[in-house]
Amino acid sequence: MTVYVETNFVLELALGQEQSESCREVLRLAESDALVLAVPA
Repeated sequence: MTVYVETNFVLELALGQEQSESCREVLRLAESDALVLAVPA
C-alpha cells in the first residue's frame, strides 16, 4: 500500500508537534515495509 503524505508530515516529526506520534507510527510501518511513503517534491 502506498501512503501519500504532505510536507507537513516531516514538520510534525521534526518539531514534535501535536500529531507527531501518529506520524511516527506511519514511519514505523514504512520502515517495516508494511507500506510505502510518497512525499510530494
